[in-house]
Amino acid sequence: MAAGWGAAGSAIGVGIAGEAGAGVMTEDPGKFGLILPLQALPGTQGIYGLLVAFFAILKVGLLGGDPVTVSVAQGFGIFCACLPAAIGEYFSGIAQGKTSAASIQMIAKRPEEMGKAIILPAMVETYAVLSLLMSIILLNGIKV
Repeated sequence: MAAGWGAAGSAIGVGIAGEAGAGVMTEDPGKFGLILPLQALPGTQGIYGLLVAFFAILKVGLLGGDPVTVSVAQGFGIFCACLPAAIGEYFSGIAQGKTSAASIQMIAKRPEEMGKAIILPAMVETYAVLSLLMSIILLNGIKV
């Protein structure tokens, strides 16, 4: 769930920002270097979701260890622990893509404002990081 929904949110967000970036570059291809970081920002949610998935896989010993027997309650707990990341990464990826698209449109007219343009979508990143941390904390609290 965490990896899939995080990747989906990132794909949608990067796509939204990419559409705006392509529009700006039809008028001024020289702005590629300014647009690329703004398009890449929504991609971090997919990385965060993958990180939570690795924590869950490590928890049950499927990666580099002996698999452990997990009860239904423990499995449900692991599933629920991954939900903050799955939900948070999905929605923040989309929101960050929209904010990045708006920032791309801003630098189309005012490239000197790149610093401000990065800050706006970076604010959305805060909530992606919070959902990542909550899933990690919850996963660490489950005894297997």
